[in-house]
Amino acid sequence: MGCGASTSRPQHPSPRPLVPQLGTASSVTPRAQIEQWPQPETGPKADLRPGDAVTYEGRAYTIQYITSKGKLDLRADCGDVEYGIDLAAVARCTSAQVGSVVLLDGVRCKVQYVTSKGLLDLKAVEGGDVHYGVDPAAVRMLEVDATPAAAFGRCWSIAVFPEIQAAVASKEYALSPARIELLGGPLVKVMGSGARLFKCHLDGGSEVLAAKLLPATAHGHKVTEMTAEIALCRHLVHQPHAHIVRFELLAERVEIASERYLAIVMEMVPVTLLDLIQTRAAAMPRRPFGSVRLAAIAANLAAALDHLHSVCHPPMLHRDVKPLNICFPANAFEADLESDALDTSAGVPTTALDSGLRLIDVGEAALSAVPIVDYVGTPVITPPEMFLGEPHHSAADVWGLGIVLLWCLLLEPSNVGPMGSMSMPEWEACVTASPHAALAVFEEPTGGGRPWPAALEPFAALARRCLARSPAERPTAREAEASCIEIALSVHELES
Repeated sequence: MGCGASTSRPQHPSPRPLVPQLGTASSVTPRAQIEQWPQPETGPKADLRPGDAVTYEGRAYTIQYITSKGKLDLRADCGDVEYGIDLAAVARCTSAQVGSVVLLDGVRCKVQYVTSKGLLDLKAVEGGDVHYGVDPAAVRMLEVDATPAAAFGRCWSIAVFPEIQAAVASKEYALSPARIELLGGPLVKVMGSGARLFKCHLDGGSEVLAAKLLPATAHGHKVTEMTAEIALCRHLVHQPHAHIVRFELLAERVEIASERYLAIVMEMVPVTLLDLIQTRAAAMPRRPFGSVRLAAIAANLAAALDHLHSVCHPPMLHRDVKPLNICFPANAFEADLESDALDTSAGVPTTALDSGLRLIDVGEAALSAVPIVDYVGTPVITPPEMFLGEPHHSAADVWGLGIVLLWCLLLEPSNVGPMGSMSMPEWEACVTASPHAALAVFEEPTGGGRPWPAALEPFAALARRCLARSPAERPTAREAEASCIEIALSVHELES
């Protein structure tokens, strides 16, 4: 059952309380109810209680209520409800994800990050103590933190806004069902999600598209996350932008070769900004970006972020702005080479400020008109306010823009922060220490001198503004876009 869909089970006239009210006919506590269950086994399900995370039919749920007969009422992260489920039909959810609330040595903690080895970085809900690299076996899964502040993040974005929940289910958001024809095997596995990326055609068409597919039988929390991502993509179908990837098909259930999948089909933009950076870094001699090309890339990225922050309703925060999520068409390498000649031209056509950039992947996005508290995204682009557990808003994406600008200037993104020699705690201490502590990591990676041409110094100055320790001191995405265009105009006269 997809998010926002009506359930065939009978609906209660009002939500049941987690714990029956004292003094009523049903005054038995949930714990006592558990003890009344017939329990021939004493396995891990014997001590389930309201608030625990479980899986049912391959999806993740939180136990909302336990009846006197031991039946469970379950609620999915995206709002779907299942009533009267047998204990035998559920399994304790043991896979923690970012945003989960767990118990560590009697202390309630929130999962801030999950490493590639499955270890957890935790932050105490009260007190703020941080624990790095915790073995999942050492924690007990509790309820998802559904406070209003956290509810804007990831899987909970849609449920918070009734107008979006209703619109997602309406025809104006719908993309017509289509037959997906895969072209060969998977191109790549999408890290962390369990989904895979394929080339495909739709309904026998000739355009080669990209299909992100997740088997419907995947782990429950992965299905929940993909369902939430599909809903966020529908939000962008209704409010498109030239520099945000175009979606062709969004489906919670689609059948391919007799197997069911969740699917996001989008335009094919196979070249990433990381590819362009690495190609320039590998050239002999190294080829720094030209000022016109870098102005176009930065201005287009800033325009996409401004659309999310200022045009979309409610506003959307991307929260994972990095070179792998900034893509270009297949001819991007040729366009990149040709752009170098623009810096020596007498005049530059205004079309040169369209780099073909597409911002992709809203898997970490959130819908919010107010600052929120959460920890998501890629560690090396994490802004100080996220590290410190402070509320964040659109300025967090501007921080990501600043990191991307400096990667383009350095041509060495793999040597920055925790992606290089610094550990995660060292990087956190660096970006939160002082207003400009993080810049030293970028500006002097080899111990001396500025590693970019003097002509690109205006972009470094913009990056410094984007990386201000205080979110209030950073420019907006719209101001950053204007700065990039102003830089291009100061170097060349643009021809219409």
